[in-house]
Amino acid sequence: MADNTQLNSGTGGDLIATDEISGVKFPRGKITLGADGTNDGDVAAANPLPIGGNINAVSVGDIRAFRVDSEGHLQVDIQSLPLATDAASATKQDLINLALTELTGGMDAGLFQVEIVNQASLIAGTARVGKVDAAAEASAEVTGCLPYFNASADETVASIKLAAGRLYGLEVQNPGTEDVWLQLFDSAGTVTLGVTNPVLSLLVPAGDGVRSGAMDQQFHPPIEFSQGIQYACTASATGDEAPEAACLVNAIYR
Repeated sequence: MADNTQLNSGTGGDLIATDEISGVKFPRGKITLGADGTNDGDVAAANPLPIGGNINAVSVGDIRAFRVDSEGHLQVDIQSLPLATDAASATKQDLINLALTELTGGMDAGLFQVEIVNQASLIAGTARVGKVDAAAEASAEVTGCLPYFNASADETVASIKLAAGRLYGLEVQNPGTEDVWLQLFDSAGTVTLGVTNPVLSLLVPAGDGVRSGAMDQQFHPPIEFSQGIQYACTASATGDEAPEAACLVNAIYR
């Protein structure tokens, strides 16, 4: 079925505009402007449909952003529209540029500073693995660490340092044919083996009768001791039994 419709097709009536959609004819029409009895022309791009009634202005806050002009056309004042909260603006852009300038200047001058705003403190009487005091850590690395040596370490408690310190490394040799444990204590006072709990108990493997067994440990970051660094070599992990043979202990501390 084609568009448009012939009226009185038998007598040659007028042809009216219609639109055929799925076998159904829909009439087409034009909107003509003007008051009663007046033809002001059809609606077209050059003769738009005017907007009237009570819509003559729309305000956003105290700003008149939309209005209808005298010819009935809707006009929008983009510059009058208010910015949303935290929207980009010339003022905020200036602040961003200033911050970037200060940051770049600090980097060029090598003036970058990191502030630690929250740092946990050590619990009294415990050892802790980790960098607790960054400033002291850096100072120790600059001034260097200290060596410790004992060629006859056994179940007698010995002291590496009777004050707070850090343990950076250990090397223990066991000439006996049975395993030995190196017990470490965070204390500057009396340590009673089998009663005082060690903060670490490190296994030193047995030798084979010809060559010594050995344990080698490096701690990065170092182990923190809040009171002192004491130790003993025993035949069990937490007991007071003497080892089969005295051990050789090397330590690096600060």
